[in-house]
Amino acid sequence: MTPTVIILIILASVIIVAVIRHTHGKDYIPPKPKVADETITPEQAKQLYSDGELTTRAGYLHYDLSEAYEVSEKVLGTFVGYVKPDAQHDGDIIVYDNDGQLRGRINGQREYYSTLLSRGRTNCYGFVLRSDDGNYHGEVCVRKL
Repeated sequence: MTPTVIILIILASVIIVAVIRHTHGKDYIPPKPKVADETITPEQAKQLYSDGELTTRAGYLHYDLSEAYEVSEKVLGTFVGYVKPDAQHDGDIIVYDNDGQLRGRINGQREYYSTLLSRGRTNCYGFVLRSDDGNYHGEVCVRKL
C-alpha cells in the first residue's frame, strides 16, 4: 500500500507542476458581460407612446432630439431603430430607423458618445412628429450601455 500512495503523490505533483507551467504568465481576464440588446418591435414602440409622451423602458435612457429631420408623411410617428456616434461632431449621436433613414440627432452627450464609440451602435425607439408650424420634433430612448 505504501508504494501505491507514493506513486499517487508523485503523479499528483507532476500534474500540478504541469498545470502551473501551462498557466504561467497568463493573466486571468474575466469576460465582459454582454449587454442585453433585444430589439423592440414597432408595435411595442407604439404602445410606449401616448398623448405626446414617450415612456422609457427599464435599461433605456430618454432624450429629446436636438434636431429632428424631415421624413415622409407615411413614416411620421413612432419608429424603432439604432443610434451611432457622429464621426464629424464630437459628442453628438445620430438616430436612424431600422430602414437606415436618418431621424435626428442628440447633441452634447459626450459620456454616452465615448461609450458608444467602442460599441459602434445600439438599439433605440422613439417618435418624430411635425408641429403646426412645420418644424419637426421628437424624442428617443436609447439602450443603456
